[in-house]
Amino acid sequence: EVVHCILDAGLVAHVAYLDATGRLRVSPMVYGREGSTVYIHGHVGCGAMKQGTLDVCVSVAFDDGIVLARSAFNSSMNYRSVIAHGKAEELQGEAKSRALDAITNNVCP
Repeated sequence: EVVHCILDAGLVAHVAYLDATGRLRVSPMVYGREGSTVYIHGHVGCGAMKQGTLDVCVSVAFDDGIVLARSAFNSSMNYRSVIAHGKAEELQGEAKSRALDAITNNVCP
């Protein structure tokens, strides 16, 4: 439930993947969630989407506050984050419509 609350509060996820040449890439993408599924919005012309199904790491983080102390050593930051691993694939038909609805509802509730 904590993971869902963090995901529901965010708008942009940073999505890491290996491109076709084996280089690590990280792209910011809007997303939406339905149940335990996270839908990310990508363009079919981008490198990631041309590869078909690929392994991804999705990260969403919030900086809730900086705690300043008399010394930098004792200072800290309060944050919440989710890091999820999974497989991304292009959707078609009804699944694509459902994903776009979830993304739109997240961005424009």
